[in-house]
Amino acid sequence: MASFEMYREADPVMSKEIRDVVPAHYVLKIKSFSLFAKNNMGKYESGEFEAGGYKWKLILYPNGDKSRNGEGHISIYLAISGTNPLQLGGPIHVAVRFSLYDQICDRYLTEQGSVTRFHALKAEWGVPRYMPLKTFADLSSGYLVDDTCIFGVEVFVIKSSGVGECLTLKASASYTHQWKISRLPSLGEDYLYSDVFTVGDHKWKVWLCPRGDYSNRGQSLSISLGLVEADKLASGQKVNARYVIRLKGPNNFVHQPEAQTTSFSSSTVWWGWPSFMPLKTAMGQGCEHPMLRMTSFETCNEANPENKIEKHESGEFEAGGYKWKLILYPNGDKSQDVGDHISIYLAFSGSSPLQLGDPIHVAVRFSLYDQIRDKFFTEQERVTRFHAFKAEWGVPRYMPLQTFRDRSKGFLVDDTCVFGAEVFVIKGSAVGECLTLKKSTWYTHEWNICRLSSLEDTCLYSDAFTVGDYKWKVLLYPRGDPACRGKNLSAFLSLVDSDKLASGQKVNAKYTIRLKRQCKQVQSKDATSWFSSSAFEWGWRSFMPLKTVCECQTNDSWLIEAEVTVLGTTSKLP
Repeated sequence: MASFEMYREADPVMSKEIRDVVPAHYVLKIKSFSLFAKNNMGKYESGEFEAGGYKWKLILYPNGDKSRNGEGHISIYLAISGTNPLQLGGPIHVAVRFSLYDQICDRYLTEQGSVTRFHALKAEWGVPRYMPLKTFADLSSGYLVDDTCIFGVEVFVIKSSGVGECLTLKASASYTHQWKISRLPSLGEDYLYSDVFTVGDHKWKVWLCPRGDYSNRGQSLSISLGLVEADKLASGQKVNARYVIRLKGPNNFVHQPEAQTTSFSSSTVWWGWPSFMPLKTAMGQGCEHPMLRMTSFETCNEANPENKIEKHESGEFEAGGYKWKLILYPNGDKSQDVGDHISIYLAFSGSSPLQLGDPIHVAVRFSLYDQIRDKFFTEQERVTRFHAFKAEWGVPRYMPLQTFRDRSKGFLVDDTCVFGAEVFVIKGSAVGECLTLKKSTWYTHEWNICRLSSLEDTCLYSDAFTVGDYKWKVLLYPRGDPACRGKNLSAFLSLVDSDKLASGQKVNAKYTIRLKRQCKQVQSKDATSWFSSSAFEWGWRSFMPLKTVCECQTNDSWLIEAEVTVLGTTSKLP
């Protein structure tokens, strides 16, 4: 049984059918719909489903697709899944019906079948103004009951595959897990895992690569959030989480990137930041050495003159593969004719004496804690050499006692003070590189392409051109590279014969790629990158939307300009 109603929303006129039949191909049930807005989720993409031999997904904008004038409405689209893109020259015609379930009358409001054509340049179609939010939220309409609604879609006329999913949104409940790591700068492990913690009925842990993951080895600290026991999720089940990871260090150092929102699943277990923070920054902020806390400082030195402590040696601690100790002269090192300053030294421990002829270079920083402001007063790092005849180094006049005892400074509070030391051993690994800078000379290569909007090629290369003694090519994906297929034109700069570069050799280039039509610039992007045998192509996957190319099918001749200059090269030292 079916009835019909006409429903006009500006243009076009949309014919609606009220029917009892369940949508044939896909049903999307959403619980706690109102949390879309509260959790700042402006778009939702369903899982894949199959119809007519193709993979599809349903795309919903719960508060309207503002990019297509859908404000104040539900916006709904059908899209070809990225795992099964259409090839150019193979368009298909599809009759699409979107449905919304009336839970009061137990019927579906179904839009009359709209026939549209999908192809490589048009992989998505839908209705930006599907239904006014006011109508949708009206309790008497039956579409949103107990904060639950059901959407459906039919793709042509085929038997129901029984495929669907239930999306259950949960209230955002913030949880903070803390993980303390000692000696971060000196950690040599490939990776570390935090303890497991529970948020939203799921278990999580943090994954850390102190020296960077495989793509950032030796350059950046890498960190990610992982879903524990993801393999136990049901087929198609996903967990949507919003998270941020902060790295806190001494001296009020805090590194925090922007928060991310990710859907975790059995195939997508880890998400995070491969380049979370440069290693040089982590090395500079690592609190890897023990603090020396002294209590009753004045009591030891003034109340009982007979028991005055002239010198204090800390216990052993390890740094850089050696044993060390901190030496403090509370009233100054008299051997250096110092009597009105704190004197502080770093020394090799007796358990690891240096051998004759084995000097090492060490960067040392001494610190004193300001207990009022909760900050460390840290002396500028100094590099010194330790050897068999010099097993101790320090600062005889580290701080005047008058300054140290000034209560407003915060160094001595309730007769307690805290000293610290950071020790970084500079080991000669015989690894190095030579950076050769070059005079910036720009070269512009032009590449004419006809009928860009109709090209079937997966990728195209320009002719080779020479800049800075190196050969280059422009790489173009007319339909987008595999990650952007059917959505964007992709453009890259490629270093030719990169496999002939010596081990460790890199080429630094600054470049701009422009796309012009009829002498007018349509798109332009620029960047500076290091090219090597392992990273020989750099550019933009999303260089320009394909719809822009489609809109220019008349006079479909394009000019690609590549403006390149080589800024320098690096080579490994022998």
